Amino acid sequence: MNIAIEKSHEEAINLIKRILRTKAIHKRWQNVKKAVKPQSGGYVSRLMVPSESGPTLYATKDGVEEQDAQKLEARFKTAHRAPICMNERLHKDFSFLGDMYYTHQELEGIYDYPENIEPFTKLNMYLIRSLMKK
Repeated sequence: MNIAIEKSHEEAINLIKRILRTKAIHKRWQNVKKAVKPQSGGYVSRLMVPSESGPTLYATKDGVEEQDAQKLEARFKTAHRAPICMNERLHKDFSFLGDMYYTHQELEGIYDYPENIEPFTKLNMYLIRSLMKK
């Protein structure tokens, strides 16, 4: 724009102004459209769940919520069976109630592992430490 003004090129100035005005109007209407358009996707109203006897359709709010609760419960139970939760000391040191002191020790490579640690858990902790160093 400044170069067009310096050279007194009216056609270029008008073209640049038109482009800037179009972009400003587009941005303004884009914000309006975001505010007033209906939510995309909506809510889950039906859920098809596979079972041994064939797929089962849940079409009520209670049915969908019950299936969701069962799935979440299974995921949380699986997490509680993880080796880091099964080892009492690891769970105390690294769980959601754990202390950052032990996390820093692990990342610095000076954490003293318990004797009964599962080998794959120890390997995962080593891999996390090596990724954090990068």
